Amino acid sequence: MPKTSVTSAISATVDDVASILEGVERIAGVLNKPRSVVLIVENHTGRKLTRIWDHHDHGGYAVTPSARIAARGVNIYGSQNKANSIGTGTTGAVMYSIEGDDNLALYMYWKNPFIGANKCGAYLCSLLGITSPKTRQPLFIPYFDDELKAVATCGAGDQAAEMRFELLKGE
Repeated sequence: MPKTSVTSAISATVDDVASILEGVERIAGVLNKPRSVVLIVENHTGRKLTRIWDHHDHGGYAVTPSARIAARGVNIYGSQNKANSIGTGTTGAVMYSIEGDDNLALYMYWKNPFIGANKCGAYLCSLLGITSPKTRQPLFIPYFDDELKAVATCGAGDQAAEMRFELLKGE
């Protein structure tokens, strides 16, 4: 297969395993910095997700996330440390609103530091309707729901470490 340029996130359905694997491979091929992550967001629900906020404390997107993730959709993108940065790695977060409730959101974060272990997390949150003046981040409190569940799985390694975030139907 000829090598193609990746300029935007890869989108697929959660049932399309071949497309997900191909997407991870393509995003990993674009990442070329000492610290990088492949971010995989799987929406296993019948609700659409809309990106409402994102931020990097360190690094930036090598491949940008899509603005929306379809119901039962997957979005794959990548983050890496910035050029000429010394000892920083990549640290960031994304927040998606969840269709069906104006105040409900999915918050996800990742950290692939220059020194130390990788970290990531995901949780549901209730938006408070105000934003932080400094980062423009929507302020929120944790939200617990029997209908939905947020899960994060952190990959190891320095380059193209996979960080998987899933929004699941509750049990």
